[in-house]
Amino acid sequence: MEVFVRKPVLAVVVSLVITLLGVLSCQRLPISQFPQIESSSLVITTEYVGVSADVVKGLLLSLLNV
Repeated sequence: MEVFVRKPVLAVVVSLVITLLGVLSCQRLPISQFPQIESSSLVITTEYVGVSADVVKGLLLSLLNV
């Protein structure tokens, strides 16, 4: 590393080359702003004879703590 102490211009040039390569690499990275995501879903099938849909919905939601 004494080379960089004796030749500061070389140190500046090497630093600029490394910085330039870093900037070019960052521009070429394939980063998606809005990646594809899947929403989760849950299907529940129940049978309560003689009970309205609102009552069943209330029972299930209370059990699931939604």
